[in-house]
Amino acid sequence: GKSFATLALPELPQAAQKKIIALRDNTQWASQADNVLLIGPSGVGKSHVAAALGLHLIEQGIRVKWISATALVQLLQQAKKELDLMSAMTRLDK
Repeated sequence: GKSFATLALPELPQAAQKKIIALRDNTQWASQADNVLLIGPSGVGKSHVAAALGLHLIEQGIRVKWISATALVQLLQQAKKELDLMSAMTRLDK
């Protein structure tokens, strides 16, 4: 159940609230295949915001790929080791 309905938006800093609302209300960034990076210490709601944005986009028929930075680096390192980096990049680019 991580969605905008369950996100405690008022508990977040005002600047973060504005950015999250802008991402939610204008999904042009997703149509252009722009990335969203959520950076911060553990327990501040990054995963909740990512899940809420992802669910919101899926509900609008937009494909979503959610991957942690650690998993992305590991995926790319493995692809490089297997000499398959360009194929991995192409898959991620979709």
